[in-house]
Amino acid sequence: MLIFAYYIIPKGELYGKKVNSLYGQLIIFITLLFYFLFSGDPLALFVSLWALVMVILFVFETKNYNPKLYYMAPVPIFVFQALILTYTYLFRSKSLQDPLYAILFYFLGAVYILTMFFYFYFYPKKF
Repeated sequence: MLIFAYYIIPKGELYGKKVNSLYGQLIIFITLLFYFLFSGDPLALFVSLWALVMVILFVFETKNYNPKLYYMAPVPIFVFQALILTYTYLFRSKSLQDPLYAILFYFLGAVYILTMFFYFYFYPKKF
């Protein structure tokens, strides 16, 4: 998959650093996805979807798609992330009794809320 990403991305000094971050995001996504598949931890899937959002935004940016599509592409993933947080809170409450897991859950919830606020706050200002 990384080989195909190399041929999609235009060459240049500006994109060199972005390509390296794309590889890192793909590695994070794949690693956390396998961790989720083997452990069943929903927060690993939550974080891996953030890496997937960054990859999608990078592809949309390099391909110069319509800006409305660029900003609306990750919205289904954001909805799925909200469902993951809701599922974790309602049905995995036993894992929330662990203090470290609870801190991680509330931290990711706060980061998610801030991300949604800033993402949709600046979206209407672009158009």
